[in-house]
Amino acid sequence: MSKAKAPQGAGTIRQRANGKWEARIVTGVNPGTGKPIRRSIYADTQKEARRQMTAILRELDRGTYQTPNKIAVSEWMQEWLTTFCAGKVKPLTYQSYEGIIKNHIAPAIGAVELQAVKVTHVQRLYNSMTKAGLSGKTVKNVSAVLHKAFSVALKQGIIQTNPCDAAELPKVEHHEITPLTDEEIPRFLTAIDGSPMRNAYALCLFAGLREGECLGLSWKQVDFERGRIVVSQQAPEGEGQGRQVLHSPQHQERKAPDH
Repeated sequence: MSKAKAPQGAGTIRQRANGKWEARIVTGVNPGTGKPIRRSIYADTQKEARRQMTAILRELDRGTYQTPNKIAVSEWMQEWLTTFCAGKVKPLTYQSYEGIIKNHIAPAIGAVELQAVKVTHVQRLYNSMTKAGLSGKTVKNVSAVLHKAFSVALKQGIIQTNPCDAAELPKVEHHEITPLTDEEIPRFLTAIDGSPMRNAYALCLFAGLREGECLGLSWKQVDFERGRIVVSQQAPEGEGQGRQVLHSPQHQERKAPDH
């Protein structure tokens, strides 16, 4: 006759040879072997051991128990990038995520265990960025990356709640764009005259191109007969020769300048 398996939620308490009290709880069953998964908790007194054991038994009963995981935020962010983002997002987006993690998330909460992150950790990160003079839009971008990574951790059962949900973001200020006036345009053209980038500057001015759109242009996108430019790709910021050109989701046709 096979030995009866301890049911999930079963627990025992015993005193060890060193005087410490140990509470042992069956927290689940290994799906591969069918053997029970046990967790041990150590305390100085029997009362404390029983208190901790009772708290875990309640979590098991409610279905909210979480297996301890020591992975730090930095480790998880890297895992999220390589496993859940690589090959699934555009290279420019991936590069942006890397920069946000390296420059903002890792220095602030990277060493904190993922399961230990509270709303206060996230809120302090946002507050410190705002205090440092960073724009509300920058904080919002950091929040978006952090929230996505923590949402995946939640789906994977590593954390119980997403601490980003309750954190408050600063107000994003929208600054009105003030284009050059008719009087300023000739002065601008005079200022760039003689510059090796003159044509690029003029193209951005008269066609309304962004920097990445201008750098991503190829000859096949220029229609000299119709005087049109098809904007269908852009270049990642900060890369040199051999940079990868990314296709944007929408194609836009602009009139080429006559200058």
